[in-house]
Amino acid sequence: MSCESLKVLNRTLRTLPGRLLLGPTGARLGVDYLDPVAGFAGRIDFIHKMNIPLLFSVTPQDVSAFPPHAQAVWYPDRLDMQQTCARYALEESKWITWEDAAVSCQLWRNTGRDPLVLRLNLPDGSHADETGWLWQTPVSIHGIQPVFLIGSSVQWTDGCYVIAPGQEAEIVLCAAGVLPGEEERLAGRVNSVLSAPPDELRQEQRTRYDEWFMQAPQFECSHPLLQRCWDYRWYILRTCLCRPDTGLFHHTAMYEGRSHKVVKDPYAPSGWEFTKLVPLSTPLHVSELRWHQDDTAKEVIRSLVDSADEKGMWRCLYADEQLADYANASAHSLYQLYLSTGDRDFIAEVLPAFKRNCMAVYETYKGQNDHLQVEYVHQRTGKEYQPSYWYFAEEYPDHVNKHREGYTPLKRVDRSVYCYLDFMALSRLCAALGDPDEARFAQLAQAVRTDVLEKMWDEETHFFYDLHHLDDRKAMVKNIVGVYPFWAAIADERHDRALNYLSDENAFATGSAFASVSADCPVFSACGGWKGDFFKGRNGCVWNGPSWPYTTAIALDALAEASLRTNHRYDGAFARFLHEYTLQHFTGCDPSRPYLVEHYDSITGEPLSDEPDYNHSYYIDLIVRRLAGVLPAESGFTFDPIDCGVEQFALRNLLIRGRRVGVQLAQGSYTVTVDDEVRYSGPGGRAVSINL
Repeated sequence: MSCESLKVLNRTLRTLPGRLLLGPTGARLGVDYLDPVAGFAGRIDFIHKMNIPLLFSVTPQDVSAFPPHAQAVWYPDRLDMQQTCARYALEESKWITWEDAAVSCQLWRNTGRDPLVLRLNLPDGSHADETGWLWQTPVSIHGIQPVFLIGSSVQWTDGCYVIAPGQEAEIVLCAAGVLPGEEERLAGRVNSVLSAPPDELRQEQRTRYDEWFMQAPQFECSHPLLQRCWDYRWYILRTCLCRPDTGLFHHTAMYEGRSHKVVKDPYAPSGWEFTKLVPLSTPLHVSELRWHQDDTAKEVIRSLVDSADEKGMWRCLYADEQLADYANASAHSLYQLYLSTGDRDFIAEVLPAFKRNCMAVYETYKGQNDHLQVEYVHQRTGKEYQPSYWYFAEEYPDHVNKHREGYTPLKRVDRSVYCYLDFMALSRLCAALGDPDEARFAQLAQAVRTDVLEKMWDEETHFFYDLHHLDDRKAMVKNIVGVYPFWAAIADERHDRALNYLSDENAFATGSAFASVSADCPVFSACGGWKGDFFKGRNGCVWNGPSWPYTTAIALDALAEASLRTNHRYDGAFARFLHEYTLQHFTGCDPSRPYLVEHYDSITGEPLSDEPDYNHSYYIDLIVRRLAGVLPAESGFTFDPIDCGVEQFALRNLLIRGRRVGVQLAQGSYTVTVDDEVRYSGPGGRAVSINL
């Protein structure tokens, strides 16, 4: 793909419809939104959320208070904007480079009878020197107080530039940002922009940004929705990349998003935000990044290792602060990366830290009488306010406490499955390195698996349930995590009736896959809230019914895993719900408007929150492993695709252990190649082992 393939007309926030979104991000510099004016005004961030309101902007003087409409075209690598009225016409392209330079190329035409006076607006406190205007943000957030140099290709007299009637002017402005102590880098970055013609700048930005996508596998599909979603998901990964290179960050990291659930007051971004390392989502990022051809996945894992506390447990991470730990299956994702790359040296580098983390998590959360994992703080599995936590109250309360009281800690299905997956992964990684801990981790994995099957399964209702943390009573609430044992291949044919709930409209198939709790739950609400009380606001996270891409991806994986085990019994269900999941990636189900957020109404599919390009799920990996059927293994890969009813597709340049793998479907027949050599040709529906 190229950046041109993802263009969107007037891409704005839903909750702030006049504010424009910007695609590209730098190693540190990013944008939440921009106002529809020339330049960079809006809410701008540096490493973490800062809500900087202005770097620079250009506005016409003495023009009507009723401004012309800004017609904007969004691309992953830039934003093109036009404004036209009787007095003037503006064409602008703007972007952020990886080197943290905000660049604006403006073409102004005076179409009126009088001189057009343009005013350059700069942040309060900026001061001129021989290279431009220097400015430092007035506050420090997370120990970050960046310094900017703002330069212009034209001279401004008392902040103004005049264009005569019938004339035009091309203006390039650039604001480059660094941390204190790095100021010597500023002049070079700004001058490199101002010394080049605008057309050359645009082409360089497009070329450099496209390099990210050129290192991804190519996927071409007859179904335009799948094709568009594949391209969009690669963009999400790129825009959420960062390299803070300061404080506790020493490597490239991946954020959950660039927008945020915080107050957007200037320099006061209070509340929850996504521009930090979150261990819960990092394994999902790795599952996608392992298919990229550079070493970003390894760098992201190194950042995860850097987040470890004194016990070795991963923590959420700001540049200056460690925060809470969150449940995750990080060792499992490390093993998946190893299957793709075969890089034993990297595994040897990070394995000790992963062992320490997994054992710290296991010991911290282990039940008193078994190996199941107890969640004491309901937010820490990322599924806050799931009704099972309140099942053991005398009745479901009419209101739930916004904080941490009034619910019962639970032995959670999700935490326990993560623990099993991590121990299995550690066992296999140890085996690959000849590490004697292989047997110990295999035994721990088996112990967790036995407890999940013997304690959490209910034979009468055919489902896996959370348990009371002290007496093992089942919380008889069908949470979507009850299908996680199928994802981990813990469950088998004895438990397959649980999967029927995924296709049951009275359970999880309520209209937009999947509801986070079964529709027959007394406090089910497709749009969130609790018995009509939206105590966290319209966009608040409440896991009592809304649909979340995070768990939908895992539930789809669970369906696919069971389908391969049962001679493809669940292929039809997988295809149906993959389609519903794919639709959630687009505003109004319109492929021309990609816009993935955190959670959705599970009946209508309406977005409930507003953090565009939210990066806490996986999709690319489902296309590779399930639709295309490429399942990496120790000695190569297994080919076993799910039949999704797609007429034709081609997946190319998929790297597995340094070999280029391709899969093509045409006229009902698959062709699998390794380094352009055909290794299989024929129908799907059966597993084919291919050695590398």
